[in-house]
Amino acid sequence: MERIKKDKFVCTLVAILIVLIVLLIISIMMGPKYDQELLDELNKNYELMKSDTSYMGNNIVGSSLLDNTISNEINKRNPTHMTVKTSSHTYKVIGKIKIDKLGIEYPIISETTDEYLKLAPTKVCGPVINSVGNLCIAGHNYLNGRLFSRLNDLKKGDKVLLTDNNDKTLEYTVYDKFKAKQDDLSALNQDTNFETEVTLITCTNNVEDRLIVKCRVME
Repeated sequence: MERIKKDKFVCTLVAILIVLIVLLIISIMMGPKYDQELLDELNKNYELMKSDTSYMGNNIVGSSLLDNTISNEINKRNPTHMTVKTSSHTYKVIGKIKIDKLGIEYPIISETTDEYLKLAPTKVCGPVINSVGNLCIAGHNYLNGRLFSRLNDLKKGDKVLLTDNNDKTLEYTVYDKFKAKQDDLSALNQDTNFETEVTLITCTNNVEDRLIVKCRVME
């Protein structure tokens, strides 16, 4: 009798595990689609624009190095944004984020929309990259290691690097991490007491809350 109860208990646990795995697979399949090919194209065109030898002063002009997928309009080469064209869309990129501990490096798109979030981290609000204030950056949790999926692995003292369009890089140190409700906007507060900060935002695995990672440039 006792053995039968144990067998039923084990079967129940296995059934629950199978259901959870199926639900996880469904959530991933129904979630936003990650487009590595488009991201690679955006990265390639962005780096080509930054390395183009025809830049004059603070202006970006077209050159033979740039193919027809890249904007040949004159842009200001400054930390605000750089206009980059791909085969399907035009993006405004403010720089790059790199987190060695998580093995990630992505361009940062200058505004947040559902479509942009599917591709790369996006600016939610805040100052020009690497400036005084609270630059807030959102990224999807794809549950597969992409974008900000592993953000919860960061701990106090870990490093985050932000590089602007002039290749100026600042190192930020994680000083806080917490969860917040979707309607809690306190993490976006711009009062940093003249500190240079970045706030990284993603969904938790249950999608109901937000994971917030606070970082700042240490003196």
